[in-house]
Amino acid sequence: MQSAYRGRLAPSPTGLLHLGHAATFLAAAQRAEHQNGTLIYRNDDLDRDRCRPELAEAALHDLNWLGIRWQEGLYTQSEQLGAYRDAFFTLLSRGWLYPCSCSRREVAAALRAPHPVDEEPIYPGHCRP
Repeated sequence: MQSAYRGRLAPSPTGLLHLGHAATFLAAAQRAEHQNGTLIYRNDDLDRDRCRPELAEAALHDLNWLGIRWQEGLYTQSEQLGAYRDAFFTLLSRGWLYPCSCSRREVAAALRAPHPVDEEPIYPGHCRP
């Protein structure tokens, strides 16, 4: 029976992988394996000024050396922009997008608001029409 679990590795190739990346990616791989799920690799290369192809290749090499394997991917964010644009216009046409005038401070405050212990923070609806 296939699990619905889908985890992902999404390094940004702006520098070499470090020990924190290795620990996080290893935990994601173990979680996917434990839940009979799917681990996805996504090259998060949208920072055009700092991302470099040789760093993306180095990340793949390092993850391979660590024995981390993914079942789906290699997706590259910059190659998916058309799909993101299509999704944006679909959401817009259905009336599911709205502008937000909140400052970063207001957004951060909403995340700190009292929430039940076992629940994710809930958007308070301030900017939603």
